[in-house]
Amino acid sequence: MNRCPNSHRPTIGIKNRESITKPGTTIERVYKGKKLLVTVTEDGFTFSGKPYRSLSALAMAITGAKAMNGFLFFCLGKYAKKEKAGK
Repeated sequence: MNRCPNSHRPTIGIKNRESITKPGTTIERVYKGKKLLVTVTEDGFTFSGKPYRSLSALAMAITGAKAMNGFLFFCLGKYAKKEKAGK
């Protein structure tokens, strides 16, 4: 079961953490109608000019939740919806 928010829209899965932790990588997500762009840095992540040490901390700041799985929020890793071949 895919628990990714807005899983009806296709996302591209990232197979391992090294893929997203490469500095300069941009992570994109639409949340409440707004396009969020996160940049991976040497020390973590940057969103709207503010640094974050983890995707979870960033997701909690965006949603206001007290606990949040950053990979789930950004539909990464095992939470990514796989695109079907030929579509």
